[in-house]
Amino acid sequence: MTTLRKFSLRVLKSIATPHPPEIFKPKIVINQLTGNTHWHPPKYSLRRQADMRKACILSGKDPESIGLPPLPEKKPLRTKPPKLAKHVRMAPERKAKIDLALKNMLERIKEWKEVRINLYFDFLLRFLRVEGIRLGTCVCACTCGRETL
Repeated sequence: MTTLRKFSLRVLKSIATPHPPEIFKPKIVINQLTGNTHWHPPKYSLRRQADMRKACILSGKDPESIGLPPLPEKKPLRTKPPKLAKHVRMAPERKAKIDLALKNMLERIKEWKEVRINLYFDFLLRFLRVEGIRLGTCVCACTCGRETL
Protein backbone atom coordinates (compact mmCIF):
# COMPACT_ATOMS: atom_id res chain seq x y z
CA MET A 1 0.00 0.00 0.00
CA THR A 2 1.42 3.33 -0.96
CA THR A 3 -0.61 5.61 1.29
CA LEU A 4 -1.31 5.66 5.00
CA ARG A 5 -4.69 4.11 5.54
CA LYS A 6 -7.29 4.86 8.19
CA PHE A 7 -9.32 1.86 9.29
CA SER A 8 -12.69 2.11 10.97
CA LEU A 9 -13.12 1.14 14.61
CA ARG A 10 -15.19 -1.81 13.45
CA VAL A 11 -12.19 -3.25 11.54
CA LEU A 12 -9.76 -2.49 14.36
CA LYS A 13 -12.05 -4.22 16.90
CA SER A 14 -12.42 -7.24 14.61
CA ILE A 15 -8.64 -7.80 14.50
CA ALA A 16 -8.22 -7.43 18.28
CA THR A 17 -9.51 -10.93 19.07
CA PRO A 18 -9.06 -14.24 17.25
CA HIS A 19 -12.05 -15.71 15.41
CA PRO A 20 -12.95 -19.28 14.51
CA PRO A 21 -11.87 -19.92 10.90
CA GLU A 22 -15.30 -21.14 9.75
CA ILE A 23 -16.90 -17.68 10.03
CA PHE A 24 -14.78 -16.50 7.09
CA LYS A 25 -16.22 -19.13 4.72
CA PRO A 26 -19.73 -19.47 3.28
CA LYS A 27 -21.85 -22.27 4.77
CA ILE A 28 -24.36 -24.61 3.20
CA VAL A 29 -27.57 -24.88 5.23
CA ILE A 30 -30.12 -27.69 4.92
CA ASN A 31 -33.79 -26.98 5.61
CA GLN A 32 -34.99 -29.77 7.94
CA LEU A 33 -38.59 -29.65 6.72
CA THR A 34 -38.10 -29.66 2.95
CA GLY A 35 -34.57 -31.03 2.63
CA ASN A 36 -33.60 -28.12 0.35
CA THR A 37 -30.17 -26.55 0.69
CA HIS A 38 -28.99 -22.98 0.36
CA TRP A 39 -25.86 -20.98 1.09
CA HIS A 40 -25.33 -18.59 3.97
CA PRO A 41 -22.74 -15.88 3.32
CA PRO A 42 -19.70 -15.63 5.62
CA LYS A 43 -19.93 -13.36 8.66
CA TYR A 44 -17.28 -11.08 7.14
CA SER A 45 -17.48 -10.40 3.39
CA LEU A 46 -14.37 -10.78 1.25
CA ARG A 47 -13.98 -7.00 1.13
CA ARG A 48 -14.07 -6.77 4.94
CA GLN A 49 -11.71 -9.75 5.20
CA ALA A 50 -9.27 -7.90 2.93
CA ASP A 51 -9.53 -4.81 5.15
CA MET A 52 -8.89 -6.97 8.22
CA ARG A 53 -5.87 -8.56 6.54
CA LYS A 54 -4.42 -5.13 5.63
CA ALA A 55 -5.02 -3.82 9.15
CA CYS A 56 -3.26 -6.87 10.62
CA ILE A 57 -0.26 -6.36 8.35
CA LEU A 58 -0.04 -2.65 9.23
CA SER A 59 -0.30 -3.39 12.96
CA GLY A 60 2.36 -6.11 12.73
CA LYS A 61 0.08 -9.12 13.37
CA ASP A 62 -0.08 -12.30 11.37
CA PRO A 63 -3.52 -12.42 9.63
CA GLU A 64 -3.76 -16.17 10.21
CA SER A 65 -3.37 -15.64 13.98
CA ILE A 66 -6.85 -14.07 14.13
CA GLY A 67 -8.40 -16.89 12.10
CA LEU A 68 -8.24 -15.46 8.56
CA PRO A 69 -7.68 -18.13 5.91
CA PRO A 70 -4.24 -18.13 4.24
CA LEU A 71 -3.90 -16.46 0.86
CA PRO A 72 -4.01 -18.85 -2.10
CA GLU A 73 -0.77 -19.45 -3.95
CA LYS A 74 -0.16 -17.11 -6.84
CA LYS A 75 -0.39 -18.83 -10.18
CA PRO A 76 2.15 -18.06 -12.89
CA LEU A 77 0.98 -15.86 -15.71
CA ARG A 78 -0.38 -17.78 -18.64
CA THR A 79 1.54 -17.23 -21.83
CA LYS A 80 -0.56 -17.34 -24.95
CA PRO A 81 0.92 -17.24 -28.45
CA PRO A 82 -0.17 -14.37 -30.68
CA LYS A 83 -3.20 -15.11 -32.81
CA LEU A 84 -1.74 -14.28 -36.25
CA ALA A 85 -3.56 -15.01 -39.49
CA LYS A 86 -4.65 -18.58 -40.12
CA HIS A 87 -2.34 -19.06 -43.11
CA VAL A 88 0.62 -17.97 -40.95
CA ARG A 89 -0.37 -20.28 -38.06
CA MET A 90 -0.81 -23.26 -40.37
CA ALA A 91 2.35 -22.62 -42.44
CA PRO A 92 4.74 -24.97 -40.54
CA GLU A 93 2.23 -27.83 -40.58
CA ARG A 94 1.55 -27.28 -44.28
CA LYS A 95 5.29 -27.12 -45.09
CA ALA A 96 5.91 -30.41 -43.24
CA LYS A 97 3.08 -32.05 -45.18
CA ILE A 98 4.51 -30.79 -48.50
CA ASP A 99 8.04 -31.96 -47.60
CA LEU A 100 6.71 -35.40 -46.74
CA ALA A 101 4.87 -35.59 -50.07
CA LEU A 102 7.95 -34.45 -52.02
CA LYS A 103 10.15 -37.07 -50.36
CA ASN A 104 8.49 -39.96 -52.25
CA MET A 105 7.61 -38.04 -55.39
CA LEU A 106 9.91 -39.88 -57.85
CA GLU A 107 8.46 -43.27 -56.93
CA ARG A 108 4.91 -41.89 -57.00
CA ILE A 109 5.46 -40.42 -60.49
CA LYS A 110 6.85 -43.73 -61.74
CA GLU A 111 3.86 -45.65 -60.34
CA TRP A 112 1.44 -43.11 -61.77
CA LYS A 113 2.99 -43.40 -65.24
CA GLU A 114 2.75 -47.20 -65.16
CA VAL A 115 -0.88 -47.08 -64.07
CA ARG A 116 -1.70 -44.41 -66.65
CA ILE A 117 -0.06 -46.35 -69.50
CA ASN A 118 -1.89 -49.53 -68.48
CA LEU A 119 -5.19 -47.64 -68.37
CA TYR A 120 -4.51 -46.17 -71.81
CA PHE A 121 -3.72 -49.57 -73.34
CA ASP A 122 -6.78 -51.15 -71.75
CA PHE A 123 -8.96 -48.37 -73.17
CA LEU A 124 -7.32 -48.74 -76.60
CA LEU A 125 -7.84 -52.51 -76.64
CA ARG A 126 -11.52 -52.15 -75.70
CA PHE A 127 -11.98 -49.56 -78.44
CA LEU A 128 -10.31 -51.76 -81.07
CA ARG A 129 -12.39 -54.79 -80.09
CA VAL A 130 -15.54 -52.75 -80.50
CA GLU A 131 -14.36 -51.72 -83.97
CA GLY A 132 -13.67 -55.38 -84.81
CA ILE A 133 -9.92 -55.05 -85.41
CA ARG A 134 -7.99 -58.28 -84.74
CA LEU A 135 -4.89 -58.05 -82.56
CA GLY A 136 -1.76 -60.17 -82.16
CA THR A 137 0.22 -60.88 -79.01
CA CYS A 138 3.12 -58.85 -77.67
CA VAL A 139 6.54 -59.89 -78.94
CA CYS A 140 8.57 -57.85 -76.48
CA ALA A 141 11.13 -59.38 -74.13
CA CYS A 142 8.95 -58.77 -71.08
CA THR A 143 6.61 -61.68 -71.86
CA CYS A 144 3.64 -59.71 -70.64
CA GLY A 145 1.24 -61.37 -73.05
CA ARG A 146 -0.40 -58.07 -73.94
CA GLU A 147 -2.27 -57.93 -77.24
CA THR A 148 -0.76 -55.68 -79.91
CA LEU A 149 -1.69 -54.37 -83.33
